[in-house]
Amino acid sequence: MISSLVLQLGAFTVFFAICTYVCIVADPDESPAARFFVGTIPSLIYSGVEHLFGKRIISKIEKFLDRSLQIAYLIVVLGSWSIVFAYGYPAIKKSRYISTNHQYAGYIVFIMCMSSWHYACQKSPGHITNRTLPLFDHYQYDNLLYTN
Repeated sequence: MISSLVLQLGAFTVFFAICTYVCIVADPDESPAARFFVGTIPSLIYSGVEHLFGKRIISKIEKFLDRSLQIAYLIVVLGSWSIVFAYGYPAIKKSRYISTNHQYAGYIVFIMCMSSWHYACQKSPGHITNRTLPLFDHYQYDNLLYTN
């Protein structure tokens, strides 16, 4: 039983190390394995799905996926706040040690959180052009994130 567990843990560790190297550490421009897993396989899957469903449905899926991070954020935040409202606030009301001011502060934090999320969703990310570059050019270019 223990040897099976050790074998499974060892296989998992090796698999995790390979996935970490190929998908995160290795440069796809220099590593054929990284290029295969990060570039070739996704493009094959995308072209197969596009061939199967058509460009119109794929464009609708892409529009949905553009908002998927916002939806995931909303699920996590509203799920967390629902737990606070359902279990935390009744505990604050029953407690002799916590002031109800914490409850009111929580409402303010919730409103600020939802307001900033709504503002960020509605605001355009902007475009960096030669005219707007001085607004964003606060640090010396280090040639790491975007290379020429």
